[in-house]
Amino acid sequence: MATKKPYIIALEEHYQDAEVSRHTGGPGAGRDIVERLDDLGALRLGEMDESGIDFQVLSHSIPGLQGVDAATGVPLARRVNDRLNEAVHAHPDRFAAFAALPTADPRAAADELERTVTRLGFKGAMINGLTDGRFHDDQRFWPIYQRAAALDVPIYIHPALPQPAVVEAYYKDYAQKHPGLLRAGWGFNVETATQGIRFVLSGVFDAHPGLKVILGHLGEGIPFYLWRISHGLRASMSEKTFREIFCEHFWITTSGFFSDPALLCCVMEMGVDRILFSVDYPFMDNPPGAEWIKTLPLSAEDTQKLLNGNARRLLKLSNPAGAQLLNHKDLSLATALTIATTAAETCKGQGYRVSVTVVGRNGEIIAQLRGDDSGPHTIENSQKKAYTARTFRISSGEFVQRVKDNPTTGAVHLTGIVAAQGALPIKIGEDVIGAAGVSGAPGGDKDEACVKAGLDKVADQLK
Repeated sequence: MATKKPYIIALEEHYQDAEVSRHTGGPGAGRDIVERLDDLGALRLGEMDESGIDFQVLSHSIPGLQGVDAATGVPLARRVNDRLNEAVHAHPDRFAAFAALPTADPRAAADELERTVTRLGFKGAMINGLTDGRFHDDQRFWPIYQRAAALDVPIYIHPALPQPAVVEAYYKDYAQKHPGLLRAGWGFNVETATQGIRFVLSGVFDAHPGLKVILGHLGEGIPFYLWRISHGLRASMSEKTFREIFCEHFWITTSGFFSDPALLCCVMEMGVDRILFSVDYPFMDNPPGAEWIKTLPLSAEDTQKLLNGNARRLLKLSNPAGAQLLNHKDLSLATALTIATTAAETCKGQGYRVSVTVVGRNGEIIAQLRGDDSGPHTIENSQKKAYTARTFRISSGEFVQRVKDNPTTGAVHLTGIVAAQGALPIKIGEDVIGAAGVSGAPGGDKDEACVKAGLDKVADQLK
């Protein structure tokens, strides 16, 4: 039976307003990109349909209203957002919108955010780069965040070209030959990651605990550095760590970053519930993103969260007709890891160590935990199977190869679940959605008791 195509929401998808472009000169992109930025009709919808993108959240391209002064930006913002609202209403089953804000006047920007959310149904706002050379963590911009928290909508912090002084100091030697260095090649990432770090350090989340921030491009690299940043700031951040604040207030998207290892790093650092699919159209074409998501190294439930569920929850999007709801009858990575960790810790508490394997309904390995001495986690994506290998003393590749060579060692398959010693089915009602088992001394009933402890830990999640 053919698998139903998941409903796909993409939320860093750009356009440009002609009036704004006359003031700012636009993003400095090529003709093909500009043609697509200008289109909110047949061309855009046709390319969405060709790649299976069901829904876009539209936002203004760089530099946007961050490139105009307050006198120009305040009245312009209203016209820009009203025109965007007309485009959304022309195709309400395909588009939603983030507001463009006149950040040069923060209080007016806060008022415009409220107007667009409460009267036009916008889902938050996108801010590009810096305003008048200032990072947006500066307290002058906090009225925007106070209003966003009160409205319970996110602010999407998006890159723009680095400041001229930064270009002069860091990039001028190579920018002419490699212009992409200023953009996605490095400059975009560094400047926006710096904004994200400054947000955490500024105290804005203490002042406005409900504030939600989105970063694109898999968090601009911050998830990879989370441990090191948090460790480096440990002496000056005693009440809450950098990691805790970041993971509480930030969401990230896959815009322009279609990499399995990078995605899995973010899943392990932040959890899949904080990651949302995006393409970064038209600066990225739809097909690479659409092809990538067909082989994501995630469970079916986690894939649905990434592609639509997380966006619906964060942005309060209604469930469009034909959308595929989250399939709670598939085993998520988070649930599998909880089962494995609890089983291993239970056995260890009884004085012996085991290896734990959790598989999904189709026999795919979702999680493996080796119960030897603690050590660094490793991730391996083998033939696009959905699993995270957490191994100690032995590399994930070697462990997985052993499983392939001898499937009865360390792996539990649904076909042999009744006969497999130490293995138990994972069920929702009578529906078997996976299995968990252990290998190692002493075996038998004691092994099963450890697995049962893991299942009991997630009992509420399996109802």
